[in-house]
Amino acid sequence: MTSVPIVRRVLGDGPFAEIGEPALAVIDDRSRMVAVGGDLGAVQWNGTGTADSRWTGHRIGVYERDALRWRHLVRSWYPVRSLAFHPVLPLLAVGTGRYGGGYSFEGELLLIHLDSGNVVSALQHPREVLSVEWRSETALRLVLAPCDDWENPHAHEQGHTAVVTRADWGAVEQRAIGAEELAAPAEPAVQPDHSAETRRLLADLAAAAGQQWSVRRRVWAVEGMEDGRVLAALDGVLAESWLPSGDRQWAVEDEEGGRQLVLASDGTSVWANAERRSRRKGRH
Repeated sequence: MTSVPIVRRVLGDGPFAEIGEPALAVIDDRSRMVAVGGDLGAVQWNGTGTADSRWTGHRIGVYERDALRWRHLVRSWYPVRSLAFHPVLPLLAVGTGRYGGGYSFEGELLLIHLDSGNVVSALQHPREVLSVEWRSETALRLVLAPCDDWENPHAHEQGHTAVVTRADWGAVEQRAIGAEELAAPAEPAVQPDHSAETRRLLADLAAAAGQQWSVRRRVWAVEGMEDGRVLAALDGVLAESWLPSGDRQWAVEDEEGGRQLVLASDGTSVWANAERRSRRKGRH
């Protein structure tokens, strides 16, 4: 019996498409690799018109620097805060996390093995990891957000700095770093936004490889036309038209993007079903 493939998502073509909206990127000159953290979007529709809250769009992609070929793609429950290649081992440390919206800060320290693609979540308890930095082959400096903001109005501007040492970071197992190793006083911590410089870096890397880069996220609908053109709707684009040559003819950009396309009977226009998320307005 032949298995029928299941398509879970379709992404727009181009370099770094797998990570969606980029937030952070680092280059490792030793291995000639690039690591990028990004977000495809926080909601996945399950085909019945309802959202699947179990799905997350946060991604870490690892690429070859010269040809920008994809090597690894890792899903994260939390936004990417920091990336650092190990100075010797084929290992990438990733700090992730966010404020949970109640009173706690949650996240992970991920160790991605670049030779196998295996991923280790190294912290015993969830903590938002604001920064990761290799101080040596054995020492990893972490800056962690406070556990919560209970009775601490300054928690969102603070961090706890700890240096964790291991003789062999490639042998670290799941949940191996306990709270006692992370104990440190709270200090002011800067949380910069790297998205603008990351966009410039990805555009420069793509240009050096003879390609063009722009944010290309999930494709929701594709329609073929009799003259060979292809219409598509995707995140950030209500509808766009592609010529048989592979060149994009036109695009109608939109904050959210299109979800469905219906061609008019005259073949000269198209209806686009757009997503509009409700936004709660705060009281001022």
